[in-house]
Amino acid sequence: MSGSKPFAEPPVAVVTKDAALQPPAPKGLKYVHLTDPDTLDEDNAHYPVLTIANYSFWALSYDDNREGLAILAYDQDNKLDRQWEFTGARYLVSISYKPGDSNVVFIGQAGNSIAVPISQLLQVVHA
Repeated sequence: MSGSKPFAEPPVAVVTKDAALQPPAPKGLKYVHLTDPDTLDEDNAHYPVLTIANYSFWALSYDDNREGLAILAYDQDNKLDRQWEFTGARYLVSISYKPGDSNVVFIGQAGNSIAVPISQLLQVVHA
């Protein structure tokens, strides 16, 4: 198409935020950020968060300690917009994303990870 612009991905970054400044975790979830994948040392004041445009994506653990993470999308007013459930890792350690990658990788305890398609998260931003 003449004059059309290529799709531009909105700004994506991995930042740290203080979980204490977030709304309370939804029922059955908890904020857990481990400083090391092989210990249970927590640091929720420096919680890894994925930001896309005006949205923040938080990975929370389950109260029942299942091997899974809930990814919560908060808008610019800190209102919960959407929530997904993924299995394969628990207790967030870090988030990895490089521009051009097709997945965001949430790394948890023991180095286990969950790869989430960036396109799935972008659906919230473009809704």
